[in-house]
Amino acid sequence: MLFLFHVRFHLSQLVGAALVVSGVVFSVLPLNPSAAALNPSIVPDIELKYVCLVVACFSLPALASTLKDKIFRQEQARLGRPLDIFVVNSFGSIFQVCVCAYVLK
Repeated sequence: MLFLFHVRFHLSQLVGAALVVSGVVFSVLPLNPSAAALNPSIVPDIELKYVCLVVACFSLPALASTLKDKIFRQEQARLGRPLDIFVVNSFGSIFQVCVCAYVLK
């Protein structure tokens, strides 16, 4: 995202992201590696296709949030006043309800 939107992150933001990623990695690793070697059934079988599916599912809302932030900043500079995120999210939610109602009918 750094190269896609030309955004510079603060050091605290990068450290926070690194902490989250390391927390996810440590939550998957076994607490006692020697016990996991003796009894492989305590290590969960993680299939790569499901990991990729989860990453793909969460990347779409993350990309949407990043695009919204970029658009909001551009429009604030153009209009001279900030946009109300509640209004934008409300219209997005209404659109989702309409699409789901149409698809599920």
